[in-house]
Amino acid sequence: MSENTPKNESNSLIYAKFGARIGLIAALYIVFSATVFHYLEGWAWLDSFYFVVVTLSTVGYGDISPKTDLGKLFTIFFIILGIVIFSAAITNITTKARKRREKRTEK
Repeated sequence: MSENTPKNESNSLIYAKFGARIGLIAALYIVFSATVFHYLEGWAWLDSFYFVVVTLSTVGYGDISPKTDLGKLFTIFFIILGIVIFSAAITNITTKARKRREKRTEK
């Protein structure tokens, strides 16, 4: 644990706080990105959210894609940052699951 963390604060609480933060960041990132695509590309709100989720989940159907240069440029950075954010979220989830499993096997 770091120096800033109280000694009585458990690791699971630390992971939960981080998980809540990264979850909020991920949700805000989805909303922000969908808003950008809505205005840059002129897509309907549902299409914008659909594109964001399909792209960040790495499914990438290809049925919707940016047509404007600015939309394409934004997509490049959107994908890179999105992978970082969602990798952190997945890492947090798997770490919590592993810690829980380890606790159960110790008993």
